[in-house]
Amino acid sequence: MKVDYGFILAAGFGTRMGEIGKHLPKTLWPVFNKRIIDLQIIFLKNLGIHKIFMNVHFLSDQVLEYMDANHPDVKVLVEDEILDSGGGLQNFVNNVENKGIALVVNGDQFLHFNYEEILKAAESLEEIIFFGTEESTEGGYNKLVVKNRLLTDIVKNSELDQGERFITWSGLALYNLAKLQKKEAIKERLFEGIGDYKKNKIEVVEIVDYEYWDFGTVQRFINSSFDILFTENKFKEYLKNYNCFDGIKFSKEKIKLVLNEKFIIYRDKVSYGEITSSL
Repeated sequence: MKVDYGFILAAGFGTRMGEIGKHLPKTLWPVFNKRIIDLQIIFLKNLGIHKIFMNVHFLSDQVLEYMDANHPDVKVLVEDEILDSGGGLQNFVNNVENKGIALVVNGDQFLHFNYEEILKAAESLEEIIFFGTEESTEGGYNKLVVKNRLLTDIVKNSELDQGERFITWSGLALYNLAKLQKKEAIKERLFEGIGDYKKNKIEVVEIVDYEYWDFGTVQRFINSSFDILFTENKFKEYLKNYNCFDGIKFSKEKIKLVLNEKFIIYRDKVSYGEITSSL
């Protein structure tokens, strides 16, 4: 079963990226000598998806310039007023045909696993499938309550018992576009709109054998960068296939990137020219 569309949610303000986030869109932060957005597009195209969309709001001019120069085949949906995840997804639905399957990804996270599982899940897709992973409270993620494979509730991390393990949403989801209505896109969170599990049938498929890499905050960006380099992981081999490490200089305390000579990742901060984001 093929997936027809890819949609990258990337319209945040970058507030969790510190001072640098005020000047550099998160999608353009480096994963070694690629940008975050480059790797998301590579991931989608490896699944045979060539109709790719992304949304953008904050510092949109920078993103548009980069995409025009490097990914002119990707359709960028500029949100003049930010729509949040639910509204952004609705805006995407309004810009495509009411048929086919769409894979939606969070722009700052990578779930590395056997991607054939996505295509397999698409074969039985009815309305919506969320791909879930097992987590613990230490990660800060919310819990998906699943009964008979269907999402029935979401519990905030702050309400969970310390050390509890549970299924959380990975950020990956499949949508049957024929089941989604076109309507005005308003500012709303995912679970208030298309992802409202009280109104829509959302199946949860758990991914068991995976690696999860999160670049969504300064802390997670630093941790992921050093862990990729200095631990055994399959994602590193994946990145090598796309020459992500060519020319970078690194030690266990500092990574200097050739992608942008001014971008340096330290164990406790990230510098971008004269700007620093500290933990």
